[in-house]
Amino acid sequence: MSAAVPSAIAAAPASALRLRGLRVRYAGAAAPAVADFDLDVAAGETVALVGASGSGKSSVALALLGLHDASTEVACGELAIGGADAARLDAAGWIALRGARVGWLPQEPGAALDPLCTIEAHVVEALDPARARPRADAAVEVPRRLERVGLADAARIARSHAHQISGGERQRALLACAIARAPALLVVDEPTSALDTATAEAIAQLLVEFAREGTGIAVITHDRAFAERLGARIVRVGPQAQLHSQPQPQQPPAQPPQQPAPSAGAPAGARGAPVLRVADLVVEHEQPGRHWLRPARRRVLDGVSFELGAREVLGIVGRSGSGKSTLLAALARLVDVSAGRVELARSSGGVDWLALRGAALRSARRDVQLVFQDPLLALDPLQSALDAIAEPIVAHGIAAPEEAARRARALLGEVGLRAEHAARRPHELSGGERQRVALARALATEPRVLLLDEPTAALDAQLRDQVLELLLRIQRERGLAIVLVSHDPVLVRERCARVLTLDAGRFA
Repeated sequence: MSAAVPSAIAAAPASALRLRGLRVRYAGAAAPAVADFDLDVAAGETVALVGASGSGKSSVALALLGLHDASTEVACGELAIGGADAARLDAAGWIALRGARVGWLPQEPGAALDPLCTIEAHVVEALDPARARPRADAAVEVPRRLERVGLADAARIARSHAHQISGGERQRALLACAIARAPALLVVDEPTSALDTATAEAIAQLLVEFAREGTGIAVITHDRAFAERLGARIVRVGPQAQLHSQPQPQQPPAQPPQQPAPSAGAPAGARGAPVLRVADLVVEHEQPGRHWLRPARRRVLDGVSFELGAREVLGIVGRSGSGKSTLLAALARLVDVSAGRVELARSSGGVDWLALRGAALRSARRDVQLVFQDPLLALDPLQSALDAIAEPIVAHGIAAPEEAARRARALLGEVGLRAEHAARRPHELSGGERQRVALARALATEPRVLLLDEPTAALDAQLRDQVLELLLRIQRERGLAIVLVSHDPVLVRERCARVLTLDAGRFA
């Protein structure tokens, strides 16, 4: 086993990637996730791996980065990245290869960033893993790198931690890290699944620019339209034979998203009495200031007020960074609220949701459940999918462990997962499969209010419709109230009776 990256290349190679006969089998799986897969990416070429959720796209990406764990069987006949032989690298060799020859933009940016480090620290490490460069250079170099990927307020973002910036800003910060040392190959996993239309288009344009500069790009996506906007060659991943098409013509930039209005066919339903009353909600985040004892504060939500009726599906849209995810986190009692009031209707009567503490708060949490935008952050990496779903059933006293396991298996089936997924841990699931486990876990407590933060962003169109139909059926049967945050105006128009637009922390 080679312990270092071969140094046979002096100039940029003509081939960014050559892969032959990739096979990936997860421990305990009846069949391989990927079998006999071949892929070529030339320098400056963009290739899109397209397929349904769970088809093996992310398994291919992890193999290209040497990130599968020891329990997963990974084998291939040939793997050359930027001219370096990666088929026989050991752990030290992969560490040397990543960043230098292959860059990585993962699907869940929140899970990829160290919560204890600033964005500046991440970019500095990506630029200089050996830490041979003087630290003073970071003050100039890091903002320049962040501006390169379209982050206008680069100085603020450089000082921030991951939880202090939006999902779109995290995605771009990771992109700056991925391209820091100009790798020959950039592997991008669902780069725009949780972004609004304008931000997604900006990311697409950045990828097009990188390809023009000579970077080979492998894009993992279930969105064929996005792949076509990149002018990518399409490679289908799945049980069918791989299909290679000609490069698609570059599409014109998408128009900025317009405020959606509910269509005539939107499910109006009979809106019941308010189950949530939100009045003048204010959330502020601390931002690093000039002195560590006097941090600056940035207002993320500024006087938000609305009511959510029983049986209502309320849509909330807005650009990346407008405060959508922060609003849901505040309603779920996961971030501190600076001012305002939230009244929650329970079977015992209305309660001041923000004033609950201790046992009363633990009991009321059963009624308000949140599905996170990044499911990898929400699931215990050591728990199986079955245990993750059964845990809240037992914790809230809904059922004993044996009955909880039975209910968890039923929920797995309802969200479209097979029996073999029950024993898998989060890293053994695709992004779409993780999202379905998170949905099942949220439904397990039979909540009255379901907060959905981009719940279908990681799913292909067919599965997205299936999961949404499931949610709406459960919503109708249980009288569930739903707040649906999405960047997809079409989805919101079709599924929500009422739509609110959040802009810079306020409802427009």
